[in-house]
Amino acid sequence: MKRLSLLIILLSAVSCVYDYPIPAVEGAENSLVFDGSIVVGGMAKLEVSRITPTSGNASGEEVSLTDWWVENEDGTVYHMNALGTVDLTLAPFDKQYRMVARCEGKTYYSPLQSPVAAPQIDSLTFSSDFNTVYCNVSLQQDTTVSKYVALSFEEIWNFHADFEKRFDVTSKENKDGTITYSVIELDYPDYSHYWCWTRRKASADILIDMGILGGQAISYPVNKFNSTNNRNHREYHLKVTARSLSEIEYRYSHSLISQEGGLNLFTPNPGEIVGNVACQEDPSEHVYGYVSTSASTSIEESLDNRYLRFSDPGTSDFIVPSPTVELSWYIDAGYWPIKRVKRGEEIPIGWGELRCIDCILAGGTLEKPDFSE
Repeated sequence: MKRLSLLIILLSAVSCVYDYPIPAVEGAENSLVFDGSIVVGGMAKLEVSRITPTSGNASGEEVSLTDWWVENEDGTVYHMNALGTVDLTLAPFDKQYRMVARCEGKTYYSPLQSPVAAPQIDSLTFSSDFNTVYCNVSLQQDTTVSKYVALSFEEIWNFHADFEKRFDVTSKENKDGTITYSVIELDYPDYSHYWCWTRRKASADILIDMGILGGQAISYPVNKFNSTNNRNHREYHLKVTARSLSEIEYRYSHSLISQEGGLNLFTPNPGEIVGNVACQEDPSEHVYGYVSTSASTSIEESLDNRYLRFSDPGTSDFIVPSPTVELSWYIDAGYWPIKRVKRGEEIPIGWGELRCIDCILAGGTLEKPDFSE
């Protein structure tokens, strides 16, 4: 009887699977999408794009953003700088602000909003479980102000442009003009290659419902990477920024994140998500997007290579040269002697791809970046 009941449940579940035509908003294709944040005491940012249809052909037209700025309730205007952002570091907190943009020959604006007070960040620490390094933040939030927090981060790290080199190749020119190559083992690893800096910004906010956490998050993981990752080579710097969200903004952002993970039966129709950007010339125009207004707090910490775990390539990553093949063939093919490989009683030298990583190709610079840029 239990098996029969289970079968009925399974059949019922299968019978619910059907194609669901997601309703489309008429004229939504190629509509403008505004994604902006006004951070009083920090920077304001704005990105404008178009909705791309999932089927059919897009118009291919690029968005023409002529100008944009931030203004407060008194009419004070904060203009865009050369970096495409608006500097609000000296803007007073006790004012209301809105974004105004000139795009496609029209004026778009968000409503005047008071900045939501920022949460309190207590600490930023690092930990490891041998394989992974975790970046953890502890913060508190007055849930009577807001239950929702968005975390973002920037990384700057110093890494080596090459792995340890334990072997080298010497050459000797013969009387007949040919060259004979041989492998020598170095007495010490070659660290002659330079170090580089690289920088990365978080691509999206990490949203937290502080109401569920009782207004306090302890050791909340904001980022992680492998112990063998080049972030962990020498110095790793992390800056975490926290800002509070209104409930409307949290719901809006959370809906977008759900859709990025894939549409399903319970995913809200994008056209039904209510934003807060309007067109001055045509109030009936359907505009997507949300511009938030808040204050922020930040914290910076550095990590040395205490959790570094060197990556030791396995024997399957190597080629063992044949005695009948000249070593020049492997050199010309871009291989390099890397380590000794024990196979039976023989201990040959395994060759692999030359592991020198050019600093520019690796996204690095010789000069250390600045978080304030």
